[in-house]
Amino acid sequence: MTIATRGQGVMVDPPDAQATSQPPLNMLANAGGMSVEPAEATTEQHLPANEPVGEESGTEPSFPHNKLAMLEEKISSPRWVVPVLPEQELEVLLQASIELCRKAHALDPEQAILQALGNILSVHVDTSKLILKTCLLSHFGLKALFPHSRPSETVPPTSNIPDEDVYARPPADSRTPRGWLVDLVNKFGALGGFQILLERFQGGKNLTVTVIHALIRPFGLCYELLTVHTIVKYLMPIVEMVPVVLDNLTDDELKKEAKNESKNDAISAIIKAAKCLVSRVPNQEEMISSFNGKMNALNEVNKVIASVTYYPHRHTGLEEEEWLTAERMAKWIKENRVLQIVLRDSLHQPQYVEKLEKILRFIIKERSLTLEDLDNVWAAQAGKHEAIVKNVHDLLAKLAWDFSPEQLDHLFECFQASWTNANKKQREKLLELIRRLAEDDKDGVMAHKVLTLFWNLAHSDDVPTEIMDQALTAHVKILDYSCSQERDAQKTVWLDNCVEELKTGDQWALPALKQIREICCLYEPSPNMNHSQRKKCFERFFKAVNTKEGKLKSKRRTFLMDDVDLIGTEYLWRAYMCAWAWTKLTGQAPLKGTEVITNSGDEIAGRAIELLKEVNTNLGPRLQASLLEFHDSFVSECLDRLRAHYDTVSVLNQATEKEEDCVLATRLQAEAVRMCRVMKVLQEYIGECDGDFTVERKILPLHRACRGKHLTLVVRFSNPGRTVDDLDMFTHSNDTLASLRRQVLRRIKATGANVKLDLLINGELLFPAEDRKLLSQIPLRDKMLLTAKLSQVNANMPSSPDSSSDSSTSSPQHLYDGPNLEAENCLPGVFMSQRPTCAQFFFQLADLGCTLQYPPLRDGARMLLKLIPPDTFTVECLHTLFQGARMLLKLIPPDTFTVECLHTLFQLHARTPVDQGTSSPPPAAACTVDTLFFGPSPSQVLYNLEVMYALLMPALDPLSDKAFEFQFNFMKSGDAPVILEMLTKNNFLPSADAATKRSAYLTVLKICKLLLTVIGHVMSRVTEDPQSSPPQHIECGAPDGNLPLSPVAVLRNALHSIPSQNTEYMLRSVALKLAQGLAEQILMASSEGERARPMFLQALSRELPNMSTVRAVIRLAWASSSGNLQLLNASPEELHRMHDHRTATRLPDTEDVLVCKEALEVLTITLVLNPKCLEALVKDKMWHTFIIDLLLLCKNRSVRMAAAEQFLLISTWCSASQQPLQFCITLLFTVLGTTVVEHAAGSHEYFQLL
Repeated sequence: MTIATRGQGVMVDPPDAQATSQPPLNMLANAGGMSVEPAEATTEQHLPANEPVGEESGTEPSFPHNKLAMLEEKISSPRWVVPVLPEQELEVLLQASIELCRKAHALDPEQAILQALGNILSVHVDTSKLILKTCLLSHFGLKALFPHSRPSETVPPTSNIPDEDVYARPPADSRTPRGWLVDLVNKFGALGGFQILLERFQGGKNLTVTVIHALIRPFGLCYELLTVHTIVKYLMPIVEMVPVVLDNLTDDELKKEAKNESKNDAISAIIKAAKCLVSRVPNQEEMISSFNGKMNALNEVNKVIASVTYYPHRHTGLEEEEWLTAERMAKWIKENRVLQIVLRDSLHQPQYVEKLEKILRFIIKERSLTLEDLDNVWAAQAGKHEAIVKNVHDLLAKLAWDFSPEQLDHLFECFQASWTNANKKQREKLLELIRRLAEDDKDGVMAHKVLTLFWNLAHSDDVPTEIMDQALTAHVKILDYSCSQERDAQKTVWLDNCVEELKTGDQWALPALKQIREICCLYEPSPNMNHSQRKKCFERFFKAVNTKEGKLKSKRRTFLMDDVDLIGTEYLWRAYMCAWAWTKLTGQAPLKGTEVITNSGDEIAGRAIELLKEVNTNLGPRLQASLLEFHDSFVSECLDRLRAHYDTVSVLNQATEKEEDCVLATRLQAEAVRMCRVMKVLQEYIGECDGDFTVERKILPLHRACRGKHLTLVVRFSNPGRTVDDLDMFTHSNDTLASLRRQVLRRIKATGANVKLDLLINGELLFPAEDRKLLSQIPLRDKMLLTAKLSQVNANMPSSPDSSSDSSTSSPQHLYDGPNLEAENCLPGVFMSQRPTCAQFFFQLADLGCTLQYPPLRDGARMLLKLIPPDTFTVECLHTLFQGARMLLKLIPPDTFTVECLHTLFQLHARTPVDQGTSSPPPAAACTVDTLFFGPSPSQVLYNLEVMYALLMPALDPLSDKAFEFQFNFMKSGDAPVILEMLTKNNFLPSADAATKRSAYLTVLKICKLLLTVIGHVMSRVTEDPQSSPPQHIECGAPDGNLPLSPVAVLRNALHSIPSQNTEYMLRSVALKLAQGLAEQILMASSEGERARPMFLQALSRELPNMSTVRAVIRLAWASSSGNLQLLNASPEELHRMHDHRTATRLPDTEDVLVCKEALEVLTITLVLNPKCLEALVKDKMWHTFIIDLLLLCKNRSVRMAAAEQFLLISTWCSASQQPLQFCITLLFTVLGTTVVEHAAGSHEYFQLL
């Protein structure tokens, strides 16, 4: 029969620790009003069917089956009850079971009763009633016979039984002899239990953690009672086996044990029991493994290694003595298997591995490291914890530089062997390790093998994508960080392999392309060492793709656009706006931070802009048919991008004004840079289209629309055997070289299509590529000699072009005969000038650049305004202002007035309020002097001044009737004196920056020079000379014995030399023509000249120009001569200090020099018209300092030369007396011994004037 506990099984082997314990049963049964505690372990008797009970004689005791059924029913219900009271089912069944056991009717009851008693005795009863305790005491009274104080019967206290004859003995403390437990252990040993236990372990069958824990834990608990002989003989062999068994546990078994750790920490219990047993054996505590002990031992070993390493020859003189050397130390480490001992454990500690690294380095240095040692190191991490694997891999990677090629090759074989059985995570770690080993391969043998391995691994079909990506990444890292001398050659080899992959098929195309990109990124960016074809890499790719798609047509050496929707155009736009985009295309590494946008991006964006310009200005036949629409589309796209950036900048600017934020400021600057680049695209596009228009222009861009300095060039033909007269060509500095060629060909009546004209300066050829340059950009001077050579292109010429006879050839019809207005109106700059909104938007951009203090934005917008012809709305306003609107249609071609332009004009004027009582004002009635020249927009004021000067002195024939009409209306309008007031009024450009003021004052001075010259000639015509003698060209105040000259005579004599007859020849011609008409109207008292009469009356009364104007011109010349125009209103002392070499901070730039020279010329004319001002200046110390500063202290030679020239004219022509001349000579001599000596290097002009 079998007796079992409910919920428990009877096992031969010890149970799995506490896994056999039943959860506490906390249910109470109420029977008859009495609470009864249920027992933890009730027994259940199972009787086999038809099995007799009792002796074979038939006297077997009866078994209470009904009681068993009742007990089964009670404990099987949801609210179960265990009847433990006397005379109830449990007691009756237990007594019957005991009776059966006594009569040997039970089947192996020992194990069952032990299990039942163990459960009963281990129950923790918290709420027992008194009656229950009484019953337990009466049933288990025998337990009181075995207290802890009961002495042992096998080993009495006074006995001298040796340890070899007993297995346990009581402890030294006689108060707790634990005799019952000692007797039990001795009984266990006497029955051969210890021998059976040892054989169980030595057999090694089914030694699980649970079994070991069940077998060794009881003896660990009573280790104090066991004799040393018993522990050494039976338990120490078991203790030595335990680490081996635990080391051989797999990861899965460890994980399984870790899951049960909360319920059963069996491994810790085994180790604890083993330590307790070992502690009883003498001298064993010193052999217990201690991490601190290991570290101390390693430190001692490393100290010895350091000693023999740093002082290798310290004992060389004592050969007979046994001194420790590096060789002996390495041999000792080898013989004592130190490396194997260190590799046993503690490899999860980084500091422990560091000590091991020093030992390995020493062994490698002494050439004592064998392949077996490497196998031991590799085996120390194989299949171990991640921390151990990481530490050992790091150790090998650090030692890779010191490994020999043979050792690295052996590690590679170990890697291949481990790769086969490794899982995914282990393979990732192995890949990382072998990569690090390959990087430190000095000979390159292992690196080549690993590179090939990674390459093949990435091509394998059975590896996951993650492993393939890691293999390719490691492949690139080896190429990048390899220590091999052939690293660069390896990159080329693997680039070739990637290219071959692309050629063989498409299966591995994407990884090959990615690998090509990664390998190319390994090369250091070196702009000075770049291959010449690299910069054109993207351009060729861009053109090849669009050519293949039919969007670009190849024609000779260029490409023609046949479809506006090019592939990659938007990418190009992003490339010029953001440097990183172009960096991705070209591989050029940018700088960090904001420098990517502001510095390194300029060159990158420049290449993108060049490509955009190239493809958009070379149109195919299909797009040429709709050229105007294409220009409109491209310009509109640029303007839309500009408006988007402008809105962003405006919002950011408002945000930065409220609070300072570095991030917003950086973003604001980035947006401003992008705006500049969009404008650069537009500038290049307009300039390229204008350059391709080789026909003579009629509608000139603003930068060419005004007349420059007059030039007279002598053209001499070089024709052997034939003499040709030299030609005097009249041109100006604002004309182009192409225009000069056309003038020469027109003078000799040569057909431009058949004759090639070469011009040379001092033997140097002016190439046709320079035809777009202005003459001011070419080193040409007045009266300079040019050499011309004619060559025949077409043999069908009727006669030689060298002939000057009119009958030698008929007047040919060629492209130089006149402009082509129809084609010219299709230029992008021309139709942009017909849209007032374009100019207004550019004004806003330039003003925004001034507000942000970002000169590139300001100058970019103004450059666009100069590239397009004068805005038609501005031209109309100026004509209306000076009452010349009726001639507007004659001045500007009719086709320039588009419906859109006129509609915009009327809308703009409709927004302007008008006076009450005035009905239906004209559209241009809102244009007044204040709105045009004293408005809030500095850029618009500057633009209006430049357009007005272009109308006053047009580059194309300033003496024509159209030009004369506007010039005449300007002079008689009565508003001309406002130009002089701009020099003195403080409301002229009050908020403009220095650059804007400089450009504006330069234009104002040019207009003032024309205005004052005209006034001077009118005065000479309308004033009668009291002396009857004709005007003589003599210097004023010459000692000829005659009376002093009258003011009119002085004026007339001065106007012969002022302005210069050479550089201002055309201005003098215009002034003479205007003076003749104006004088006639004044003398005839015509009503048309009534508005201008006050101006001439002031001039005749020597009140125009007045002293304020003269002083303003002096300050302007003085401030600009030192490059400090911002000090225009400063005191004379401050202006003088700017010329002192000790305080001067800057040099005047080109535009400063131009302003200074124009101001000096205007100053001369003002003093000619008003000699009283000169008389006052002679007495002013400021005038003395001004002369010396500009003549001697100024650092710019051009300014000193102009000053010497103008001061000479002022001293000799501006007064009838000799006082100015004497003053000038006296002033110059006063500084001869002081200032001249200090500034001897710049005194040439001083002595020339003297």
